[in-house]
Amino acid sequence: MIPQSRVAQVARMYRTTREAAAAMGITPSALARLCQRYGIATPSGRRRQTTQADKARAA
Repeated sequence: MIPQSRVAQVARMYRTTREAAAAMGITPSALARLCQRYGIATPSGRRRQTTQADKARAA
């Protein structure tokens, strides 16, 4: 089992889920499941949230 702190750290460090998963030696879908289980935003999900917030500020 991969610790929640490690998943959170890797999810913040890398730009894509694919890169983060490769760094951990697991598949992107496995990382996405771990993030969902622990309530952590995936790298791509975090980017999506930032983009939506930027659009809301611009409007």
